[in-house]
Amino acid sequence: MYRQTGELTSKSDIFSFGIVLLELFTRRKQPVPDSNWLLQDFLDAYRNNQVIQLVDPEIAIAENMELLHSITEIIVHCLNPDIDQRPEMRFFFLNKRFPSFITIKLTSSSIQKIP
Repeated sequence: MYRQTGELTSKSDIFSFGIVLLELFTRRKQPVPDSNWLLQDFLDAYRNNQVIQLVDPEIAIAENMELLHSITEIIVHCLNPDIDQRPEMRFFFLNKRFPSFITIKLTSSSIQKIP
């Protein structure tokens, strides 16, 4: 939406949040604002059920799979091309499907839940 109108909204913030999560998830950075290669790689991998191929190998371990699946779903919701279908930020705090997302931190070797 921001690219089309130049207007910042909560929905463009959600999209940006999804990009930040994707960068953390893959440990790759979107090189320039107008580039979409990381986003396209993710969406292609999601459609082909191969997202795990993009996840940083240090966190793509068996004990993290449930959490990684939850984060994948969050990213997909945030990056929805239909702006009206993107959630509000409060969705993540109120939705019981995503409680572990709120309480994680990334370390250099794993994802850990914060008590």
